[in-house]
Amino acid sequence: LESREYQPLGDTKVHIADVRFVAATNRDLEASIEAGTFREDLYYRL
Repeated sequence: LESREYQPLGDTKVHIADVRFVAATNRDLEASIEAGTFREDLYYRL
């Protein structure tokens, strides 16, 4: 998704993806990262 291109399994064509994600939570993500229950790399990608 980062490159906005993907190729489905069994397909020979590359498809273009133009998507955006919206994420929300009521959890303290920084505390969850410290507790090891949420991935730090995912936090920074969001």
